[in-house]
This record gives sequence, C-alpha cells and structure tokens, in this order.
Amino acid sequence: MIIDPFMSLADAATGLRQGQFSAEALTRHLLERIERFDPRIHSFITVTREQAIEQARAADRERAAGQDRGPLHGVPVALKDNVWTEGIRTTCHSQVMMDFVPDRDATVYRKLREAGAVLLGKVGLWEFAYGVPGANDPIPPVLNPWSLEHSPGGSSSGSGASVAAGFVFGAIGTDTGGSIRHPSSVCGLVGMKPTYGLVAQDGVVPVSLALDHIGPMTRTVCDNALMLQAIAGHDPLDPNSRRAPGGIDFTAGIGQPLKGLKAGVPVNLIAAGDNVPEVTAAFQAALDCLRDLGLELIEFDFQGGDQVHADSTVILEHEAWLEHRERLSDPVFAARYGAGLRKRLESGLRRGEEAYREARRKAAETTAALDAVFASRFDVLLMPGREAPAMSMTDLMAASPTARGKMTRLGNLTGMPALVLPMGFASEPRLPIALQIMARHFNEPLIYRVASAYESAQPWVSQHPQWLI
Repeated sequence: MIIDPFMSLADAATGLRQGQFSAEALTRHLLERIERFDPRIHSFITVTREQAIEQARAADRERAAGQDRGPLHGVPVALKDNVWTEGIRTTCHSQVMMDFVPDRDATVYRKLREAGAVLLGKVGLWEFAYGVPGANDPIPPVLNPWSLEHSPGGSSSGSGASVAAGFVFGAIGTDTGGSIRHPSSVCGLVGMKPTYGLVAQDGVVPVSLALDHIGPMTRTVCDNALMLQAIAGHDPLDPNSRRAPGGIDFTAGIGQPLKGLKAGVPVNLIAAGDNVPEVTAAFQAALDCLRDLGLELIEFDFQGGDQVHADSTVILEHEAWLEHRERLSDPVFAARYGAGLRKRLESGLRRGEEAYREARRKAAETTAALDAVFASRFDVLLMPGREAPAMSMTDLMAASPTARGKMTRLGNLTGMPALVLPMGFASEPRLPIALQIMARHFNEPLIYRVASAYESAQPWVSQHPQWLI
C-alpha cells in the first residue's frame, strides 16, 4: 500500500471511503513522517500519537459500521497551539503557559472532532501569536520546509510548515493581521481568513478580539472549502460569533466559470505594499491568467486605504496589551515572556483609550467604504498575498515584524474574507509567493470560485519541497 502524504485532503477522504487505506494506516504513516523529518523543521510542539491512533481506529470502526461523518472523517489535521484542547497542553509557544492544560475543547476543535478529524498534535507559532522568534527561545522556532534557513511566516508558522511538509492534510491557524495568510503565502498553501465571527473564537487564546479570525490552511482550494464547512457556524459561547445568512455551501462555486464576474485591482494599496519585482511580475501573470479565464479586471484607487495599517495597529496594540497587562504586572510571569513579545506588548502602553476609540471609528468607516465598493462595482478584489517571499530567519529576528503585511490588514480591519493561494515561486532560493482574493462578508464561496479557477489553470499546487518527497 502506497500512501502519498502530499495528496489533497479530498483525495485522502476518497481513499478512506473506497478502502484504499485505513485511517489508522494513514495516521501511522504521517506520524512516522513527523518523527523522521520534523526534528529539522520544528513544526510540532506536542505530538498526540496515542490519541491520534485511537481516533483513527474509532473512525475505521465507524466507517465499517456504515457511519460517515463527512470528508474529514479519519483525516489527520493539526491545531495551532493557542487552541484549547481538553487534557492536552496548550502552550501558545510561551514559557508563560508551558504547563497549561485546558479542561475543555475550543469550539473549533470540537467541530473538527464531530466531523471525525484525527488530531496529530499541536503546532508552533510566534509567542502568543504576537511575538517574534528569538535565537534563545526555549521552544525552537518553526522553519520553512522549502528552505530551512527561512521563516515559514507568522504567526501560524507551525500550521503552515506542517501542511507544506506533508505531515497533515490541513491545519487550523489564526489571523489578526495576516497570520494565516503570511505562512500560507510563504509555504505555498491555500489559507482562508473567513468573515469575522464565521468561525467561533471560544477557547482560542486571543490577541485582539476585534481583529482575530480563525481559519483553515490546506494544500488546495477545495480542501480549504471542505475544512471551513466543518468549522464554520454560530456559537452561543462566543459573543462575536455571527450567523451566516441562510447557511453557506462553501464548495458551491468550485469549478464554476468566471465569465460575468468583475474584479477590482486596488493599485494604490498594491503600490503602498512595496512589492519586490518577482512578486510584481507573478501578480501581473496571475491577472493575465484570470482575464483569460473570463474575469473582468478593473484598476481603481481605494480611498481611505492609506489609514488601514495605522488604524489596525492602534487596535491591535491596545487590545493585546489589555489581554496581557495582568500577567505583565506580576514579575514572575513578566520574566517568562520572550523579549520580542514583551517589546511589542509594551508599545500598547502608548495607546490610550481615546486613540483606540478613534481607530475603531475609522475602521467602521473603512468597512462601510469597502462594502460600498463591492456593492457598486466588484465581486472580488485581487492583490498580492504578500509583498515578498519568506524572510531569512536571521533577518526576521533582527527586523520589525511589521516590515511586511501592508496588504493583509484590510481583511482584518473590515472583517471581510480574504484567501491566499500559490501564484508561483521566487528564485534563489526557490520560495513560494501568493495571490490574495477578497470579497464582501459571507462571500467565501465566490472567493473559492475564483481561486479554484486560477488553481486549475496553474501548476503550483502539485509542487512540494523536494527533500520531503
């Protein structure tokens, strides 16, 4: 029996349903890969080996009895280690929470369990999804499977690396300013930051409740839609949870033609991103491809976009400080924070309530302005997913973590869905770069429609780090 660790989640689901392999065999195969390769990548903090095997056996027993929980039934996945898991430590990649073991599951993990997914473990991140990796961190920073000298992006670094390395078929990430889309961009994955509140935040350690989003990271567009289908839904435990109007089939648009759809290209936002030449060239090629596929492209300036990064920074820094200020006031806990995170949190001290309220007011104006643009002119927006390929780990540890990310913050500030997917590679070294697609609230199926058409026309999804094949 040959198991391809880089097959799609959808193909894994088909193989399980057709009896080509069992969930236990699939799980053991991936656990062996983790044991063999992950000591060089450091994507996992905690591998739940025994529990994963038992969950896989349970899936096999259920399938033998005629029970089918859906496309995730028996499929191995991973969780970013800021997601609560009952009886399994949740560290947030920090000394502060190294021994924390939750007494219940986060809603997003409960939904994955109900869908029959098999949890292989908890994966690394930037400390509390906000800090910056350091050379002396007690938990080694995650490395990029495409080049071990480069970053896998943050803050959902382990989620990106574990999927890109062929350890799992999908992973959960969180995104406050681009933390699903950055690692997906530089690891060659599909990453969706859904509509704000579409995936419940209950049981996920927050960074900024106003900007936090939870979403799937996968190898293909269809896989991403299948995973989002399992984890989306209203949750009464989460005051920020939102009901999707009438329910949504996230796979409905996949494979549908693009003729009749209009895409806006916000040239002023893209120019402000300071894209490197290889990203600019790949983005132009992606636009040409989408135009050939029938998508109408219209360049425009988004007025007010120049304030997005500044306003989101005020909100992020203030809310992150509020989340951590009690611990930071205790010298014992304060000493456990990494230097990079402590520096970022202390910047929140300078953000007073008045500046925070003003930023929230302007965020509402930006959201209304963007909604009007969608309502009157476009179905989707197109931008590069990130201004450059992955930074080297050396440069990352020496630079400001906000050096990149000018084009991801718009999705967080407005709460509108945004997806990235591969659009080629930079050279020397060969590192992935990405396309970003945005739409109005709850229009994820439309994003998946455009993304799947582009993915089908390009070869990027079939390419993986050679040393891991």
